[in-house]
Amino acid sequence: MVSQMLKVLIIDDEPAVRAGLKAIIDWDSLGYEIAGEAADGHEGLRMLLGLNPDLCITDIRMPGLYGTEMLEKAREGGFDGKVIILTGYSDFEYARSAIRSGVSSFQLKPIEEDDLQEAIVKVRKTIMAEKEKLKSIQSSMNLIYEKQLTDLICGKVTTEAVNLNELKLNDNIYRVAVIKAGQSDADIPTLFDYEKEMRCICMDDLWVVLLQGGGITRFFVHMRDIFHKTPDLFVSLGRLCSKAEELHLSYADAKKIQQHSFYYQQSGNLVLWDDVCEDFSNGVNLDSIDIKEYIEAFYDYIEIGQEELLQNKMRSFESEYHRLNLHPDRFAGVLSNIFIRVRDMLSQNYQNLIIPDDGRIIHDIYRKQSLHEITDYILSEFLCFMKQIGNNSRDNIVKRLCMYIEANYAKDLKLESLAKIFCYNSSYLGRIFRSGTGESFNSYLDHVRIRKAKEMLAEGKYKVYEISYMVGYKNIDYFYRKFKYYVGRKPRDYWGEMPDLTTCIKKES
Repeated sequence: MVSQMLKVLIIDDEPAVRAGLKAIIDWDSLGYEIAGEAADGHEGLRMLLGLNPDLCITDIRMPGLYGTEMLEKAREGGFDGKVIILTGYSDFEYARSAIRSGVSSFQLKPIEEDDLQEAIVKVRKTIMAEKEKLKSIQSSMNLIYEKQLTDLICGKVTTEAVNLNELKLNDNIYRVAVIKAGQSDADIPTLFDYEKEMRCICMDDLWVVLLQGGGITRFFVHMRDIFHKTPDLFVSLGRLCSKAEELHLSYADAKKIQQHSFYYQQSGNLVLWDDVCEDFSNGVNLDSIDIKEYIEAFYDYIEIGQEELLQNKMRSFESEYHRLNLHPDRFAGVLSNIFIRVRDMLSQNYQNLIIPDDGRIIHDIYRKQSLHEITDYILSEFLCFMKQIGNNSRDNIVKRLCMYIEANYAKDLKLESLAKIFCYNSSYLGRIFRSGTGESFNSYLDHVRIRKAKEMLAEGKYKVYEISYMVGYKNIDYFYRKFKYYVGRKPRDYWGEMPDLTTCIKKES
């Protein structure tokens, strides 16, 4: 079987001639397939322009439009195939005028099978040689264009040094994406074969995709589908550009994200420069992060069984630390230290706690490939501690309730509603709360609200009625009575003063 089949169109007003041409030649073995046939010049012209066959075999004398006129009009319309003309002896000189229309051979009627087959074979050799030459030229041009495009993206040349039209850079919006394939066997360039506005190039051992125009929006949709098939891809996108001369800036952005992929990489992750540019422009001092506060928070949330708060705190830690751009080993060391300190605090208070081996934990941490993988791993270990400790002891229930009040004192809190949240009978919850704190739920809530009110009054930023509302008292008169009862003074007398640390709130002693 011939590797590449060429299309042939037969045009003749005699049905017998058309049938004979199809029958006497073994077109398939010679590498051709019959694409169609036409009975006159007008129909032939339409088919030449519609099919653009590799070879046209046509008669000269046909009704409506002579073969020579048909070929001239077809050439003007873009037909670029080869032509074999069939002609009678009396029309031969006339047919020679068609030479300017790119005729490859003239065959006199009646047609000699051997002569026609020889002409057809010769035409195929010519066509294939031209295709190979064109392919070689196109390949060379593609290499030149790709080199120019690569240099432009890298910032090695300016737009003045290249032809933007030849590079097909004629949009007013661009973006550069960089793809890291991880362990995937995915053939990245084939993912963009059918996208004219997404061109994939290999640069610096990374796959770089130049996006322009509508291709930018389609890229995000495209990647969602790709992540389902190859989830270990990590994709970074640089800034939006309005000019081709700014492509190197977008590429530098995307590459910088890849260089810091430890802090951003997750399964099926796509990171935009717009979302992380501040991480690189605003330096964060390591000393500015309160490690002790994180350790205490992790410990508290594990102890009281607050899984959601624990997860949120870990994500906060992750978000704060990735802006530091620490070396991965240093970050692994920081989190290893946090884990060990939290574990030690828990083991002191819970003697029966099953403690994992330090060597295994540290080994597992240092094997992780990204910040997110490490924090997920530590979080899973913390959740194991939480499960062992449980959260049903009286002390833990009271502690959780007190933390809830501290965080939500401004709301309309009722013991009955909190009992539903904590899944307890309200009477029972009230008894264990008094037993654990030494005061009733309402008294404890008042103390928290008045303490917050004193802090706000001391700042002098808000009016008294504003503070009353902010701490949970919707009735200003009620707030006045409560404040005077616990503090011994009216709120207006206290407003703007720094609190006296030696003064105790009435009833607290």
